[in-house]
Amino acid sequence: AGVNTRVFMNRGAEWSDGVLIIGMAEDFGRKDDSKRILQALPPERAEAGMLKILEEGPPERQWGALRYLDGRNALEPSRLVKLYVFALDSTQCPIRATAAARLRELGGTEAQAAIQRAKIAGQIDKPCAR
Repeated sequence: AGVNTRVFMNRGAEWSDGVLIIGMAEDFGRKDDSKRILQALPPERAEAGMLKILEEGPPERQWGALRYLDGRNALEPSRLVKLYVFALDSTQCPIRATAAARLRELGGTEAQAAIQRAKIAGQIDKPCAR
């Protein structure tokens, strides 16, 4: 269930990169404020771990890995579009809303078509329940 950042900062080297990256992917999936700790890892190790989670992890970790890798410009635009299109099918409204916003930024035919389909299906452009 994520990494308690205060505990991590106090335990330092006791934590393996793998445990840290998994926890950070979960935290990034909920909110993008885990950057400070991820920046403490060498970028190539953090990116490699996030790429593995993106391919194999559970959905909540995959979303966090996608957000991290997107922020680092570590994925090709065409792959980003495909991954955000997939995220439009999430059961979580905030994920769908963020995915739609990012697809609008990325643009392109595939992104626009996916946004239109999601609008018709009622998956986006409605306020998320709090």
